[in-house]
Amino acid sequence: MNVGIGEILTKLDRSSVRLGTGSSSRGFALLIVMVVLLALSLIFGAMLQTTRQSTDEVRARAVRLQLAAALDGALASTAYQLSREFQSVQFGRPMTIRVGNTVVTVIVRPELSKLDINYGSPESIRKLLEAAGISLKRSTEIANGIIAWRNGEGARSALASAQADATPARPFETLADLALVSSIGPDLPNCLDADITVYTRSGRIDAATASPRLRQAIYGHQPIVSSSYYSVVGGEAARPDLYEITETAKSADGSVVSRRQVVIRVAGGSDRPFMVVADASPRSAPEEASRACQRLAEHGQ
Repeated sequence: MNVGIGEILTKLDRSSVRLGTGSSSRGFALLIVMVVLLALSLIFGAMLQTTRQSTDEVRARAVRLQLAAALDGALASTAYQLSREFQSVQFGRPMTIRVGNTVVTVIVRPELSKLDINYGSPESIRKLLEAAGISLKRSTEIANGIIAWRNGEGARSALASAQADATPARPFETLADLALVSSIGPDLPNCLDADITVYTRSGRIDAATASPRLRQAIYGHQPIVSSSYYSVVGGEAARPDLYEITETAKSADGSVVSRRQVVIRVAGGSDRPFMVVADASPRSAPEEASRACQRLAEHGQ
């Protein structure tokens, strides 16, 4: 529709002059035509705007699908590398994998680099809490509450008394379950998230790939002998098969970012080289985890 509203009004004004004052019926008809044209113009504009929005939504959806496919491709590539070229993997350091036109950043961490909260001793949990800046008294209280919760010792832990619908007497299934043993909610799992797991089902920790905080808390100054395949602490060897994979993919213009964190088990078979054990939301940023530790330390003082 190329005719502007101003041009329509000008033509109608000239027509009314030619019609004269005695042509009221024709003037009224022209007024109706003008109103109809104005309404059609508004409707056309609204339809055009809706079409543009729909096109943008379709494009954004296509970009998200492309990024999701890139994350899947990078995960499969990483799993293959872990099963076939283990020595080339640098744990804890960003790697880049190109899938089509998309670059995916991947960070790999063995789950054995963390403390399994279902198998860790009260002393190990307490030391980790102390390394996070929690007082000895508060760390001991929380560690005892965790042990009581997972083992179902007696009734509900005093730390979980605020959770009326919570049921102890079972291991933690997710890290988020740790919020049940603390009256301050999710600050406990958010504080320890980077150094704890529920998937290894073992008390062993790969000291060579553990974080400095966990390594210092558990092993202190013990000498650590490491290789590309395992680490040895006190004569105990461990080769990981469970890994935490953190992936980040961006669109070409950087306007859309897709991030995913999964735990996989590498089997090495040709028919099913790996399986996803858990698909969880990426953990809190380091600064957010630090604030959670600070709130945990201040709670109960």
